[in-house]
Amino acid sequence: MFDLDAGEKLGKRVGWSPSRLATLTQEQYALMQVFSTFGDNRWDCASIGRENEFISQIARLGEVAAARDALEHSGNTVEEMAQKQMETNQKIRSATLQQQEAMPVPRQP
Repeated sequence: MFDLDAGEKLGKRVGWSPSRLATLTQEQYALMQVFSTFGDNRWDCASIGRENEFISQIARLGEVAAARDALEHSGNTVEEMAQKQMETNQKIRSATLQQQEAMPVPRQP
C-alpha cells in the first residue's frame, strides 16, 4: 500500500486535481479493506486458507495488484469497500479516544 500512498503524495506535489487525488485515496481505502476480509474468526481453517492464498497472490503479483484482484472478485465496489474502511477507521479513532479519556491523569508531585 506504500505505492499508493507515495503516488498520492507525488500527485499532490505535481498538481493533480482534487478529484484525481480523491479517487486514488478512495481506492487506497478500498484496498486496505481487502486485507481485513478474511472472516470474523481469523483463526478458523477457512480464514487461514483464504489468507494464505492471498499472501501467495501478493508474492506472485505484488501487494497492490493482489489487493485489486481480490477486490474485483469480492463482489463489492471500490466505493463500498472504501466506505467500510472509513467506518472501521472511525471506530478505531473513537475507541482510542474513549480509552484515552478513561485513563487517569497523572498527578504532579
